[in-house]
Amino acid sequence: MKKIFYSVKYKSLGSKGARVKWFDNLADAKAFSQDGVREKPVAHTFTREYSIEEMGYLIESQKVKLPIRNYT
Repeated sequence: MKKIFYSVKYKSLGSKGARVKWFDNLADAKAFSQDGVREKPVAHTFTREYSIEEMGYLIESQKVKLPIRNYT
């Protein structure tokens, strides 16, 4: 089995280094990189079943948004 995933490097406010966000389709990766601050999508081909499954978990975990709590 073969699957292509896409990564986009970006910088977060206050972060010293670049971060990477992963996508399972090119359209979403291009939409994320459209603001000009982020880099263009890079394609990565995965062939091992285990690696493809792990990438699926990673992409799903990036979609989870944790609530911001105000402790004041």
